[in-house]
Amino acid sequence: MGLTSQLLPALFFLLACAGNFVHGHNCDVALEEIIKTLNIVTEQKTLCTELTVTDIFA
Repeated sequence: MGLTSQLLPALFFLLACAGNFVHGHNCDVALEEIIKTLNIVTEQKTLCTELTVTDIFA
């Protein structure tokens, strides 16, 4: 099962906000960073857009 383009932002957001929450930071900055990163990833067609769920958790 490959990751869809709709699932990637949600996963990035959950990971970043969980980390920021643990360290006591605000999620607003994390959301801006996620959007910038996703724009870079989708423009460059990097390999992470073609990873499957099993590849990520392996």
